[in-house]
Amino acid sequence: MKGREISLEGMDDVLKKFVKMAKMPDDKEIENKLYAISRSLQKDIRRAAPKGPGGPKGPGGTLRKGVVAKKFKKKILHAPAVFVAVDYKKAPHSYLVEYGTKGKRYATGKAKKASAGGKWLAVFIGRDGKKHRVMIDNTGQMPATPFFRNTVDQQKGRVEAEIKRDTEDILKRIFNGT
Repeated sequence: MKGREISLEGMDDVLKKFVKMAKMPDDKEIENKLYAISRSLQKDIRRAAPKGPGGPKGPGGTLRKGVVAKKFKKKILHAPAVFVAVDYKKAPHSYLVEYGTKGKRYATGKAKKASAGGKWLAVFIGRDGKKHRVMIDNTGQMPATPFFRNTVDQQKGRVEAEIKRDTEDILKRIFNGT
């Protein structure tokens, strides 16, 4: 073995590629690109959200304000991640708009008693033979207006294309040295 030499063709190119891979973008750059894409999706969802007539707390628009885009505080699978969702503290009625309501519903429980001013509106005999108090909650009938789901479905291709484009730009910059 002494005096023998091994040479690999193209090894210099491989080493150069490894040096360039060391220049991979940090997670902040990727996270910022993803966040920009999520903000554009958020704006599309806000545009699609119906604006209600308002109520005792002020003019309508809380549903639109409730659509948020945020960065996860912790990485998911060691990678940056973002999300678009409805903040239920800002728009607690969003599920009623998205999925609609059937009208009257029957609910039991002490938590509902307080919301009805302490009045129970119906009594029925259960299978156990005991009387159960039931509150009738009439939310009114409202058709579903799936603004969130429809917008996400419509914009899925655009979002995927933007992520692909940004990823290709990063890789071209790294491996082509631009």
